[in-house]
Amino acid sequence: MRSVTILGVGRVAGLLLSFATMALLLRQLGPEPFGVVAMAAGLMAIVSGMGDAGVGDSLVTDPELDERRLGAALVLTGGIAALLSACALLATPLVVRFYDQPAVAWPWVVSAGSVACHLLAVVPQGLARRQERFSLLAWTRLCSMILAALVAIPLAFSRADVWPILAWQGVSPLCALVVLWLAVRPGLARPTRHSLSELWRFSRGVAGFTALNVLSRNADDVIVGRFLGEKALGYYALCYRILTLPLGLIGDSFATVAQPRLTRLLGDPSALGRALGDLIRAVTLLTTPICLGAALAAPELIEVVFGAAWLPALRPFQLLAICGAISAPGRLLGLCYTVSRNTQALARWALVTTPIILFGFFAGLPWGVTGVAASVTIVFGALAPISAAVGARVLGVEARVLLRSNAAGLGWGALASLPLGGAYLLTRQLGLSAPAVLAATIAVGALCELGLLRHTWRLLKGADQPERSL
Repeated sequence: MRSVTILGVGRVAGLLLSFATMALLLRQLGPEPFGVVAMAAGLMAIVSGMGDAGVGDSLVTDPELDERRLGAALVLTGGIAALLSACALLATPLVVRFYDQPAVAWPWVVSAGSVACHLLAVVPQGLARRQERFSLLAWTRLCSMILAALVAIPLAFSRADVWPILAWQGVSPLCALVVLWLAVRPGLARPTRHSLSELWRFSRGVAGFTALNVLSRNADDVIVGRFLGEKALGYYALCYRILTLPLGLIGDSFATVAQPRLTRLLGDPSALGRALGDLIRAVTLLTTPICLGAALAAPELIEVVFGAAWLPALRPFQLLAICGAISAPGRLLGLCYTVSRNTQALARWALVTTPIILFGFFAGLPWGVTGVAASVTIVFGALAPISAAVGARVLGVEARVLLRSNAAGLGWGALASLPLGGAYLLTRQLGLSAPAVLAATIAVGALCELGLLRHTWRLLKGADQPERSL
């Protein structure tokens, strides 16, 4: 929990900064530039779907990591970055023709550069995770986001196009890349054929899953942009980005800290199941009030923060907030496969779920952005318990442990949201202004979260049962 707190504090600061920067850019620029950037980013996320091919997770969980395997990791991630950059530049005219939008060209190129920076930072980042240097990761992320905001905000007041958003999205990964390599300084050696093959044996399953998962998670952006236009995509992307910021903050913080420590529990399936169950309960407990509060106070949140021009995003935002509460433990379930190093099962599961998710996106198109958001909510809600059961089976723990923990987190999180809901309804009934309603709701919600954080600390600390401590 100390490590989670270190990561969490840094990421909360980054979340607030990112939220404030995004709100300012959106108010200044409007939905069209944001929609154009989302077109390029959504398609780039699919094209670069294999991500780092699981290299980062392999560095954390590899029991025989040495300098040759670090060299193999750099060769693999550098090769992916070079190939992706070359293909992206060559494909720029095709992307412009696909969307029939010339303005998407530079966002596409900048998106490719950002992905390349992320890939080249995988080796020092993975080594820092393995060494549990979480303060370095937190400060690197925060400082890079501060620098990106300092570049993007002044630019937004001088030009009302896509470049302020591109500066915001491009400066941060470049800064993080430089800082991580200078701080970690990984020891590298020329990789052998054996080290490359061992890395690829782990990575190919993660690469297959990540490619399919990114396709299923980002196809909605491409579909909405292609069939409903950039303005509709601007509304949809706003909703998705707002909700993934806090969910990613909480889920990724716990997963980053838990991965190297869960690996050490592989010899005791009972302790491993309890530990992972406690993590899932903690994450759902913390995220449920955020999602329910966002759905409830969405009218005031959108109007006050982003302006009346963004009110058409209200219904999609509320639906995706409910979806976020249901699917919050998804990042932790991925640990079932990487900790056990059974990544082939991860790819096979993605082959089952991806067609279902894609069908859901297309099924909602006749009802516009709201229909797509409703489809996303239904599909992910149906798949969530099945995903937990499959992950538990791969890890060798009882499925009921994870399912019960998820249900408990959702239930107690919903109960903890009652004061937040009461504050919102009371302030509306009193006829207070939208900013006052939003401020009161956020204040009560923050108090609820502080209480839940205290409970989570006690849950995971395990002082009376050391074998359960993460």
